[in-house]
Amino acid sequence: MLIVIHLAAGPNGSAAKLSLKIFLEVALLDDSKDEQQPSRRRFKAVIDGKSYTIVGNRSEAHMRAVTSLMNQQLAQLKKLAPDMSKEETAILLAFNAISDQLETTARYDHESNADQHAE
Repeated sequence: MLIVIHLAAGPNGSAAKLSLKIFLEVALLDDSKDEQQPSRRRFKAVIDGKSYTIVGNRSEAHMRAVTSLMNQQLAQLKKLAPDMSKEETAILLAFNAISDQLETTARYDHESNADQHAE
């Protein structure tokens, strides 16, 4: 999955933009490769007070949910550790997200194996 993020940057909200390309390999819990992926779409999000344009193949509802959850978790981290830099907060948020993903994948694998043994 390719996600392109355009970050509005510059002093006093200038229109300068910084493009970041993040290449992510996503392990899907659903192994069905035959399903056609939805077309890529642009989604405007405000995360931690900054505007981003995110390009991906998820629904707008999914993107809104992710944006909301990110902002909630960022606010919680800032409250718990107000002296943490934005970079440290972002790294901790990413670490927590990957940890949750691994936990979910392990739970799914365990349930799949249990289902196969029950058959």
